Amino acid sequence: MTLKDVDIEVDTGKAKSGAIEIKGDGHTNLELNGDNTVMVKNGWEEEHAAIEKADKYGTGTLTIKDDVNDDGTAKGTDADTTGKLVAGGYHEAAAIGGGAGDLGDTSNITITGGEITAIGGCDGGSGIGGGGRPGGTGKNICIEGNAHVTATAEEGTAIGGGASGGNSITIKDHAVVNAYGCLLYTSPSPRDTR
Repeated sequence: MTLKDVDIEVDTGKAKSGAIEIKGDGHTNLELNGDNTVMVKNGWEEEHAAIEKADKYGTGTLTIKDDVNDDGTAKGTDADTTGKLVAGGYHEAAAIGGGAGDLGDTSNITITGGEITAIGGCDGGSGIGGGGRPGGTGKNICIEGNAHVTATAEEGTAIGGGASGGNSITIKDHAVVNAYGCLLYTSPSPRDTR
């Protein structure tokens, strides 16, 4: 499948699915051409990832790549282009990977090229990996080749599990990865400081 200059935003509460869903035990390749945006939103129900690959629906592979130029020609010159993707989860859902609840676990995600920005939901969803509460796992995630990835999360991991953890995270070859998470901090009330 190829994404080329798409702008997708889905209300998962209405659609009852992620913006893009990967299901089954086969192999899915997602080629990036041009500038692409895939986002989700919801009202704290039906919390699905933007590009959802939940183990509940199968443990096949998802490969996000940028093997050809935006016009479909082979790469290999100074005029080569880079496909881009901005993916955004919402609340407890990951940007790429698992949603909330029993959709939280994900596995077998590989990124081999392109410029990807993955922003997890604000309540424990990973940038790339598992969903938030109760804490989905993110396993066998590999970023390699010439991929340039920025992954962020709030109260979850940037790459890996949601509000819990993950394993088998690999970064290799010429891949460039910027990953960071943060913990939302609320100041104590005056009563708590007495």
